[in-house]
Amino acid sequence: LFILAIIFFALFVVGYVQFFVPLGKYGVFLSKTSGYHKELITHEEFLWRWESLIPTNSKVLLFSLSPITIEKKMEGKLEHANKYAMFLKNEPNFSWKVDIGVRFEIKKEVLVAFLKEANIKDEDALLEYLKEGTENVVANAIEDCILFYQENDNRCNKFLFKKRLKNAIERAVPKLLNCRITMMEVALPDFYTYRSARSVAQEYARAKQDILISKIEKLRGIQQNIEEL
Repeated sequence: LFILAIIFFALFVVGYVQFFVPLGKYGVFLSKTSGYHKELITHEEFLWRWESLIPTNSKVLLFSLSPITIEKKMEGKLEHANKYAMFLKNEPNFSWKVDIGVRFEIKKEVLVAFLKEANIKDEDALLEYLKEGTENVVANAIEDCILFYQENDNRCNKFLFKKRLKNAIERAVPKLLNCRITMMEVALPDFYTYRSARSVAQEYARAKQDILISKIEKLRGIQQNIEEL
């Protein structure tokens, strides 16, 4: 009975998955025979899995899931900014700058399904994937907002720009994440003046083209007269 008790105790310890999850961490149970266990493992909740009894058959992937904050800085100029500025007095500056902080945390209820789909098996790879993905979302959202006000005749100020950017980021961020904007500083050009300068430049280009076409037509006429002589 004593030997049987030791054997049963050993089997219990080997299959006691919760034992491998430190306090403050979350575990994902993965085995060769059953794949991913559908629920996260915590230090507080009991979980025993028979798959652990088979040597090298299973492992517990550990994640802290602590909130992470990233900061993204971007700057640039509106399209053909220098060229269009030359058509206005004092040559206005059409440059822009955005400095934004985003705090995100992983939704625990969808983590297991995401790891299975993305084939990610450690915390460093997960964080790298999420940071890169979030930075791309932020960068694309900034560029889209700049392009929107550059091309559309909508009223724009810092408040409206920040609101549009915030909504764009929250819509595009992966469903795996909860995120919120922690900081946003923007320096914006005068989009109305930019569009006015662009219109002047385009009118000037069309006028030059009309003059060039007129000259070409005159040359053709002269050449035709010479040929007739």
